[in-house]
Amino acid sequence: MGKRSFLAHYATGKTFVMKANGARIVYAKSVREVINEFATKHHIHQLMTDVFYSGTSNQVSKALVRGKYALVPSGGLKNENTIFYMSHLVIDTHYDPQVGMILCFKDQTGDGLIKLVVEVSKATFLRHLDTAVEVGKTQLEFKDNCLKLFGSTSIWEAETSAERTKLERLEKIRIKTILLQFSERVYGEVDLKECEEFVERYLFKPYRI
Repeated sequence: MGKRSFLAHYATGKTFVMKANGARIVYAKSVREVINEFATKHHIHQLMTDVFYSGTSNQVSKALVRGKYALVPSGGLKNENTIFYMSHLVIDTHYDPQVGMILCFKDQTGDGLIKLVVEVSKATFLRHLDTAVEVGKTQLEFKDNCLKLFGSTSIWEAETSAERTKLERLEKIRIKTILLQFSERVYGEVDLKECEEFVERYLFKPYRI
């Protein structure tokens, strides 16, 4: 997903990007613009991002996640020191109390490493990374369960109760979120109880002839 190693705020309206091949580029666009274009290009949607992050326990800025690939913020989005990095391209990290987190990327032009220093606490950095990894794993589980649901495996190979519970919970959140946003934007009001009752009553109602 993407060919960038990391990107960071460079100056007002400008973003520094290091690509996976080691090329350095400064774009005449803000970090927000670059990130939004990236999300659009790679079909990372707000709804499903919100749904998958709803199952995590950490309050973090959301990464752009597609399974085992993730463009992860190092910290809060309002902090200009926050960078976004492709987690699968990081080959090592360590923390220096004097400077912050140090990320190591392979230098594609040689045998060395490219080291990036990020002004962020170890706890904040790991909280964002671990949550993005958790979201990626949940996405892959969701995909596998959907494949089972739509017959990619034997019809007699049922999901475990844990798999079914997770799949149904994510689907409930997704549909409820759509209903709530639709109600608010079209009617100007939200009836949470009615939306929840509709989802519970209809979404997983067994087929009947």
